Amino acid sequence: MELVISYSLEKERKRILKNCKKCGKCAKICPSIEIGGIDRLKFSEIQKYLYDFVTNPKKNEIVSKRIDSCLECFKCVDSCPNDINPLSYIEIAKSLSYQNEYAPYVNCDPGNFASQNRSLENELTKKESKSVLTSTDYSNKKIVFFPGCNVYNHSPRLLKTKAVLDLLDNDTAFIPGTKYCCGDRYLFDGRLQEGEEQYHNLVSEIQKYNPDTIVFWCSTCLARMKKTWGNEMNCVSFFQFCHENISKLNFLKPNRNLSVTLHEPCKTTYTKIDDSHRSVINAIPGLSLTEMASGTKCCGSGGISYFKDRTIEVLTHNRLSEAKKTGAEVLITICHYCQELFESENETNNIKIVNLIDLIHSKLEPASLIKEN
Repeated sequence: MELVISYSLEKERKRILKNCKKCGKCAKICPSIEIGGIDRLKFSEIQKYLYDFVTNPKKNEIVSKRIDSCLECFKCVDSCPNDINPLSYIEIAKSLSYQNEYAPYVNCDPGNFASQNRSLENELTKKESKSVLTSTDYSNKKIVFFPGCNVYNHSPRLLKTKAVLDLLDNDTAFIPGTKYCCGDRYLFDGRLQEGEEQYHNLVSEIQKYNPDTIVFWCSTCLARMKKTWGNEMNCVSFFQFCHENISKLNFLKPNRNLSVTLHEPCKTTYTKIDDSHRSVINAIPGLSLTEMASGTKCCGSGGISYFKDRTIEVLTHNRLSEAKKTGAEVLITICHYCQELFESENETNNIKIVNLIDLIHSKLEPASLIKEN
């Protein structure tokens, strides 16, 4: 069967087949092996199944479990001694699986945001709606802000982010996440050519502003830019930009200290793209940070398409339990998907879950936010 994937990822497929030694080092560190129920196999065996499938795609239960349980946590992307991106390996296998109709697509149309736009137009003022659904007029801007798509599921959070960003730099270009995409939602579905087309559309839009820095709200977008596409523009996270400009934020004096713990986004933490979150937390007066014992771990949100119950059992509940054991009053999240999953499964853990941008916004002096309205 002829491959229908993008030119660059077809090149990557050929490079994978040439360089992969089937050692299984990427599988060894993968948290989804247990979730997919293939942990009885040797890691090298698992990788050989995947290699054989990418070489000649024939339906195979082991491969199906391997690719369908992928959390897209990016823990594997820097693990290969032969400089292969194991996540691209998985996504190429997904593409072949779906093209051969071994599995259905998860996202029916990840690029169709029309209904989301209508919903936002109904819940926001006309001025607010325009500010988050349209690109800034084209002119040279030092800073471009791209929020990605997931924060649109909680529009107040996006408005708070824009308000804080305005305090950090009041001449920032905005590109809406309902119109442009880093390609992730397509790549996760194995729709590789569409994913690359979306990425190029986004880069083309960014370049119209000739920026020095591109600020990303979404950790997935940032990880895709740097690790999947190898983009060399100066791409930083929103919280990294906050950290670099933290002196511009005027925080309220706390009434009391608040004990917190932190769940970082796995994609940018495993890959060491962004370690700014602790610096921002430590800069907010009155917060006392206690780390979770096991450090960075995936919440499991990337794996709930096929193995929801097992993913929540193995990852989500354990992570919430670990957060509770710190004794913290608040679990701080960064990624909107992490927050949504934790909130849906937090019935027995009795710990408040707060996104870092909500916390920052609540701790700022009200006078500094008047321009927000």
